[in-house]
Amino acid sequence: MIAIRSVSIGASMSAAIRRDSEVVTPFYQIGVNQNYDYSEWYYRGLVYFNLSSIPLTAKVISASISVSLKDNLGTVGGTYSAHRVLASWDPAYVTRFRRANGLDWATMGGDFESLLSGATEWISEWSVQEVKYWNFNTAGIANLQNMIAGVIPNYGWLLKNAENARQAHGWWNNATLNISYRIDEPRSVVMFF
Repeated sequence: MIAIRSVSIGASMSAAIRRDSEVVTPFYQIGVNQNYDYSEWYYRGLVYFNLSSIPLTAKVISASISVSLKDNLGTVGGTYSAHRVLASWDPAYVTRFRRANGLDWATMGGDFESLLSGATEWISEWSVQEVKYWNFNTAGIANLQNMIAGVIPNYGWLLKNAENARQAHGWWNNATLNISYRIDEPRSVVMFF
């Protein structure tokens, strides 16, 4: 009999990429665009999960990312997608041009795989504190499997909305309240055998 195991991993790094300026921005402000009260365009988020607790030979059968909604300023629905990041990054330096100290993204706004690893729909009536889940599709599970096995590097995931007007949402992370762990921090749950 095959024993299925599950692991829940908190994000060990997170950051946001602003559309409008070169400012290092915390992850919990991703998805906020020009309709936000302060006219700031936080439009992409980066999350990194350390996968070392999963055996190299594990066979992944499902995976997801969860993030808790902090603010809902959106007035239209749409999709937030998750994409595999293609280059290393440091949250202390991430901007729309820069990924780490002295290193730029190859493409402004972040280097990521165009193929979706997962998506979550949203509606304008989301309630604050709601948890949203990106359930990985076949491509996302394959990416995760290859990251665990060391076939491809693990640089985490980029979360982005459709980047249209009126899609403004803020998200909690463990830096929001300056504490080391919260139940609503970004998490990844991986099931494997």
